[in-house]
Amino acid sequence: MVAVGDGLPAPDLDGLRAETLHVPRGSRVAVGRTHRLADRDVLDVEDLVGETWVAGAGPAGEPQFGAWPGLSEPHIGYEARHWATRYGLVAAGLAVTVVPGLAADSVPRDVRWIPVRKPVVPDRALLAVTAGAPSGAASALVRAIREEAAALGAPATP
Repeated sequence: MVAVGDGLPAPDLDGLRAETLHVPRGSRVAVGRTHRLADRDVLDVEDLVGETWVAGAGPAGEPQFGAWPGLSEPHIGYEARHWATRYGLVAAGLAVTVVPGLAADSVPRDVRWIPVRKPVVPDRALLAVTAGAPSGAASALVRAIREEAAALGAPATP
């Protein structure tokens, strides 16, 4: 999976097959059940000012989820490669994090996934990138992601 769009480096996809995946629900903010914002049904960007964020960690130059777009000078308190670690920090009340719509069903019970009103989200797309002739496993993974997105209400892709 590769995210492309505003503010992201252009990936070199020469010789690869890229399929745009449509995900009907966008990113939201995950907070612990005891967090001061946990009882809210929707957040405003201003509600997120001053929060400590856990961002994704990956190889240098690899785009990762950071703080909510549009915040000036967000405080990134933690970086974690794995979602389980990010969710653990959130559940413990140590940070909040951005969770994309496709990952919403992985949010644990002790974490709330809350939409942000009038989000300032850059124009981006999610691509499934495989070899020109993908393996059976790669094809099955892309098909499973496409089916999950369709179950969430995304339009079918060819």
